[in-house]
Amino acid sequence: MKQFIPGIRQIHMIDAAKLTPSIRYAESTGIPIAIFDKGREIPLLLPGKLTCKTEMADNAYFETVELEFRCFPGSFVIPNHPVAFVATTAVGESWLIGAREAPFPRIAKTDNTGEPDGTPYSTDVTISYTSAKSIIRVAF
Repeated sequence: MKQFIPGIRQIHMIDAAKLTPSIRYAESTGIPIAIFDKGREIPLLLPGKLTCKTEMADNAYFETVELEFRCFPGSFVIPNHPVAFVATTAVGESWLIGAREAPFPRIAKTDNTGEPDGTPYSTDVTISYTSAKSIIRVAF
């Protein structure tokens, strides 16, 4: 099953060590999850998109999430420590990608030069995360 969440208007990068331990398991019990550390907001050039795909392997379900966005050059630096991301939609729903424990999200960054057709100089970022529960709705 594939789920698409368009209109990502805000993305915050949060130090994974500041998240609640075992947050993936707390979400499965129905406990509301709140993130109190706002981290660092990444300034977006265009709205991002969030895609979640559920698959079954070895008799177990797992989710793969991809968060793609375009930001201003120099506004995003790949950190040298584990991080998580909170993506907020245009209607105010916030989604956590990552957890305090491994596995951590993978980050791919591409710097683009401006094209003659008017495409601006920008940075494209793709965040990929695979886990049993890889996307969690949070109060942010």
